[in-house]
Amino acid sequence: ALWAIFEEIKDLCKFLSIPTFCVMIMQGIFGTIPWTVMGNMLLYFQLSGIDDSKSSILTGFQPIAGAFGNLMGGYIADFLAGKFGYHGRPFSAQITVALGIPLIWLIFGGVPAGSGSFGLYFALIAGFGLLGSWAQSGTNFPILSDIVPAEARSRVMAWECALENSIANLLGPPMVTLLATKAFGYTFGDDDGGDGKDLESAAALGKAMQATICIPWCVTLAAYTLLHWSYPRDVRRLAAQRAKAPQANAPNQDGTDRAA
Repeated sequence: ALWAIFEEIKDLCKFLSIPTFCVMIMQGIFGTIPWTVMGNMLLYFQLSGIDDSKSSILTGFQPIAGAFGNLMGGYIADFLAGKFGYHGRPFSAQITVALGIPLIWLIFGGVPAGSGSFGLYFALIAGFGLLGSWAQSGTNFPILSDIVPAEARSRVMAWECALENSIANLLGPPMVTLLATKAFGYTFGDDDGGDGKDLESAAALGKAMQATICIPWCVTLAAYTLLHWSYPRDVRRLAAQRAKAPQANAPNQDGTDRAA
């Protein structure tokens, strides 16, 4: 067991020597923090005065729209990769993050709490799900699979997911709670009048959600820009390593092995 742990740590150190992997970890942490606080969406709609059943529909529809967005993102990233080579997948991720930020800002306060209708929020969530969910399927996993040998692909994806999810879940929920209560005056619906509606608390929660989602995604957008530099170089590095391997194992003219 200890040897297996040592081997995993050794693999992680190898992955951390790859610039693209480090960029993916950075974007992954900041890109995942927003998803760790999306569970507050239901509460936000309820505090805004939307009844429980409609709030549940809106919240439940978001991952459904996101599933179609992931599918669409895969096709779009493949198309852009065909057109722009190694710059296509980072470009696809930049597009989806840039589209997702304003849509989230509108959902959690751009449309003032209490003034948005069910139909308007439904349209915004549909737009966000379809346009703001491309990165994982179209960019993250394909790029990770390109920068390591085939036998290491599962491990590199596992480490990337483990690091980004653990750190993001450690940071995201406390961050939105502290912002809502300490910075923006959220009161846990103490003055809701018994119907669950509390526009002041909704506005406070919305501002905290905007900050916890939009600011990390701005960092993510900047991180994806770095892939235009690191990704092509790491792919070429791996190709060079593969090309050297047969030469190292090829026999010399006298019949001896070069690697011997």
